[in-house]
Amino acid sequence: MPDRKKIILVTDNNDVSDYLNLIVFKFLKAELTVMVNIQHALSEMQKDAVADLIIVELPQEEGLQDFFDQVDGKQKVPVLFIADDNHIHLASEYIPYHPLCAKISYNLSDMVIGGAIKRMLRISLRQEVEAAPEKAALIEEENLIYMELPIVLFMRKQTISYDLYLKMSEDKYVKVFKSDEVLVKEDFEKYQKRSVKTVFLKSEDYVEASISFSNQMSSALEVKKLRVEQYMALSLFSLDKVNKIINRLGLREEVLVLTNQVLGLSTSMIEKNKDLLKLLSTSLNGRDFLSEHTMMLIFITSSIAKYMGWHSVTTSEKLTMAALFHDISLDDEELAKIEVITPSTEKFFSQKQISKMMNHPQDAVNILDKFHGFPPDVDKIILQHHERPDGTGFPRGLEWKRIYSLAAVFIVAEDFVTSIYECGLNQINTDHILCEFKVKYAGKGNFTLAVEALEIALGYSETKTLQAA
Repeated sequence: MPDRKKIILVTDNNDVSDYLNLIVFKFLKAELTVMVNIQHALSEMQKDAVADLIIVELPQEEGLQDFFDQVDGKQKVPVLFIADDNHIHLASEYIPYHPLCAKISYNLSDMVIGGAIKRMLRISLRQEVEAAPEKAALIEEENLIYMELPIVLFMRKQTISYDLYLKMSEDKYVKVFKSDEVLVKEDFEKYQKRSVKTVFLKSEDYVEASISFSNQMSSALEVKKLRVEQYMALSLFSLDKVNKIINRLGLREEVLVLTNQVLGLSTSMIEKNKDLLKLLSTSLNGRDFLSEHTMMLIFITSSIAKYMGWHSVTTSEKLTMAALFHDISLDDEELAKIEVITPSTEKFFSQKQISKMMNHPQDAVNILDKFHGFPPDVDKIILQHHERPDGTGFPRGLEWKRIYSLAAVFIVAEDFVTSIYECGLNQINTDHILCEFKVKYAGKGNFTLAVEALEIALGYSETKTLQAA
């Protein structure tokens, strides 16, 4: 039997990994190896790991240029980009760097994706001659009594309605899991440690299992089925005032380009969900402090993240969605102006108002839990956006070492926006604010770097990328 084709998949998404595992085994009979990120893939490739195709899920945080230098300069391996409908357009940023690239959304049917992978395998430059059809490694062996599926597909199942077998020889199969018995993840891990990558089912059960897995995984990925439309300004906001402030601050042009790109991406997602759009438009009407400071936060957080070395669209998207929804449970703009709870605060607001303020980060997350499609870590940013590096914040009083890195960016950005409003929009004293921040956030890890990045974004320091933790 010819050698099986070898495919590397770069993803840290278990649902995507399982879905591609199923497709590869169902349509291709190839060997799929999963790498959690670009650096992992590069490390393996530098060990001369052989592959016929590399599939990369987008977006990737970093390392794509080094990856392409390796693929294009040494390996000559076709690359297939895969993503949900909301991110597949990002492939156009990388396809020009490699002549053997294609893209496809994983929201399409498994048959369509399987066909795309087959076509990419046929053009692999590693093949000196085209294999004859009757000798190809991709023949579907439908006449087998037993059919195989990757063992990892069953590791999150609790029970199955069919038996599973291990192949001992060409004509001998041993039953290892019985129908309707409780499946234990550790049992599968035990077989994996013995380099067992597949289990076998009777052909009649294979059809049921493969359809079940396909439906299950398609459903899991369905929440990301968001098609990106051409960018148009957020209709939820009146941006005139915000644009004037941004122009006065003098943010660098490259930051504005990135922010506009992420705004378009986020707008498209929100507009596709009527309930989410209604929720946001109810709380942000474009004519008050809540709306304006939200939009300001989007620009400032993207600026800081970029010069801290986290300049990917993915990072800016997380910060943008956190900015849009962090105060979603508040309807009082005076409460929204509170940064920390002090004895002075307690004199001006009732206990009920203070309680609402203290609880609003968790309340916002509880509201967003009802919706799908949010980037990971948005909830973490929202939960921590009132924490402070000295431990005086709320709701948990975390000190700087325990505050999530992107939450630190958000906190510094919100402090800056609040300071702008406090000094009066006609008398913005950026120099004074930055000097105060240098003292306030000195020696506080990512908070210190965030202030330094803000200085760069505002043109107070020369352009450079900081190495944030």
